[in-house]
Amino acid sequence: MSDQFDTHDKLLENLIQCVAYLEEGNTTLKNRQVDSENRDKRSNLVLIGVPEDVIDSKLSDFFSRICKENLNLIKPVQLDRIHRVSVKGDSRVRNVVIKFHSYSDRQLVWENRRLLKGTKLFLDEHFALEVQVKWRILLPFLQAARRRGEKCFLHINSLIISGRRFTTSPQDLRSLELRYADCVRSRSEREVQDEAGNTILGFFGKFSPLSNFAAADFEISGQKFTSVEQFYSYKKCELNGKKDLAFRVMKAEQPAQTTAISRGLKLDDETRVEVVRSGLLAKFHQNQNLRDYLVKTGTKILTECNPQDKFWGAACPLRSDKLANPSSWPGLNKLGVLLMDIREELKAG
Repeated sequence: MSDQFDTHDKLLENLIQCVAYLEEGNTTLKNRQVDSENRDKRSNLVLIGVPEDVIDSKLSDFFSRICKENLNLIKPVQLDRIHRVSVKGDSRVRNVVIKFHSYSDRQLVWENRRLLKGTKLFLDEHFALEVQVKWRILLPFLQAARRRGEKCFLHINSLIISGRRFTTSPQDLRSLELRYADCVRSRSEREVQDEAGNTILGFFGKFSPLSNFAAADFEISGQKFTSVEQFYSYKKCELNGKKDLAFRVMKAEQPAQTTAISRGLKLDDETRVEVVRSGLLAKFHQNQNLRDYLVKTGTKILTECNPQDKFWGAACPLRSDKLANPSSWPGLNKLGVLLMDIREELKAG
């Protein structure tokens, strides 16, 4: 019987290695596809805010007028195509994609984009969806760097700050989160007072050190993790006997990706709490800055504000007026309770 189990384990290991090889090849092909799409869109710009009453056949004339009257371009630019995107009938104002005949014309328009200020029209660059997703991840750090007066800009799939290049890799994101911790934390935390005068510290999102999605390197049983969410997802896979999914969790770059991989795998409530508790203990014991932050919250009521989670969170949105009224919370706030328990343990030494 043991020989059969050994054979089964070896076959499973071989399958996991094959999947890893195929996923690596798929990633390479995907990156080439994205690169090709970006090259194809190199001469494109997106015009945002064009009223819907400007019909498709009149878009070229509308843009020509903008170039002359707003962008102060004397020589007409040549277009290969101009059209709206998204499905007709969408309640939003649809963006307009402009494909220029030459890259030099595109650059001439792009360099004068600030002249559109006050017109309700905006110009943006046109890249593949994958690049736009990365931009959304990097945007808070771009805004934080600008508030500090640093020279910075987004370039394709990376953020350039004072000559240094940052990508959406886990290492770069952790570096950015530490660099701009105070600037971006306000996006994920909020303090309110309840009727009794207690301070409630609500948190939701990876920019709060209290979140399971926050970047935090720690080690448990010789295995290294980059966030509590990754550890929790890994244990869900492991305890359900899903070695292939556990492997994918450890290869994932973002905490949200680990959540997606382990979604559908169940643990009983007692096990869920125990797993997350062990992850939190490792996180705060092995990261002095995070430990100090948790302890400094003092006696504040820590509240996870995922509006969709009635177990780990209070199921109360971070910006909701209900945050100041704990009796109105639909959720159990198990994560907040665990954090407050661990905070007391850390205070006691």
